[in-house]
Amino acid sequence: MHTATMKKFLKILLVSMMVFAVVLTCGGLIAFQSITKNAVFDNTLMPKNEITTVFSDINGNNVEGFKNSFAQYSELPDNLKNAVVAVEDKRFYKHKGVDTIRIFGAIRNNLKGGSLEGASTITQQLVKNTHLTQEKSIKRKLNEIKIAKQLEKEYSKDEILEMYLNTIYFGSNAYGIAQA
Repeated sequence: MHTATMKKFLKILLVSMMVFAVVLTCGGLIAFQSITKNAVFDNTLMPKNEITTVFSDINGNNVEGFKNSFAQYSELPDNLKNAVVAVEDKRFYKHKGVDTIRIFGAIRNNLKGGSLEGASTITQQLVKNTHLTQEKSIKRKLNEIKIAKQLEKEYSKDEILEMYLNTIYFGSNAYGIAQA
């Protein structure tokens, strides 16, 4: 092939790849919007000052409720906060609710046959615990991503970490850091 012909071929190939990338991105965004159209951040679901746990019987009737203590961010030891961030979401203070680096790393590791790992951030875990079910599906994960992005616009990182620590399960029937 002549150099001019090769340059023309490469130019056409590059333009085609760029068009394909744009079409793929637009299609992905349209699909994301369609799937997550009903996913909305609801501020009333966020824990504040105390958390009421209500038990229901098999018919869905509320049986009993109790109030869990709520630990304020300023009361929590820095070592605890730092340890949770280091273990659960080391880039917590750098991302805006979703850690794309961690997502691609988890995908790569899972495809290589490593142990299955998740890529949920602290914000996403808080959203799952306050807004969504524990169902494992792509739709739930996409809703989680959308709501996490919305939540990060409403609250500071310290407020998100405080709510997270007050809602997660610590074992031995202890929900929230105050019970633990």
